[in-house]
Amino acid sequence: MPLNIGDNRVVEDGIARITEADAKRLSRYRVKAGDVVYSRRGDVRRRALIRKEHDGWVVYKKPHVTALRSAEVVVVCKRTGRVLYEGSVNDEG
Repeated sequence: MPLNIGDNRVVEDGIARITEADAKRLSRYRVKAGDVVYSRRGDVRRRALIRKEHDGWVVYKKPHVTALRSAEVVVVCKRTGRVLYEGSVNDEG
């Protein structure tokens, strides 16, 4: 997964796939929409927001990938520091 993290999104090109049986075995590593995954090795600035289309995917690259989960989201503009969005990960839009 670290190679498939970039520009705040999951890059599906060349991503490793696993069987459903393996996914069940690794179910504790499933991510949910709203989670943020990032690499703990190499370029630690790379991160991806898990969106609805990746909900339930398995992220298994321990200890190299970490997922953060929160019910609240605050998006801040890097350039201006202005809050662009504040709300729940379950909000539509």
